[in-house]
Amino acid sequence: MPGKDKSNISINANPTATLEIEEFKNRMAQHRKDVVMKNKKKK
Repeated sequence: MPGKDKSNISINANPTATLEIEEFKNRMAQHRKDVVMKNKKKK
């Protein structure tokens, strides 16, 4: 798959963007956990 190779190259060429994506994923996961906790407290 040529498209897959291209994306790997761009990730390697721009490691800071990859780190930002990981950080964003972590923040979203944390946000989801917080929302779940709040919803459990309401019940």
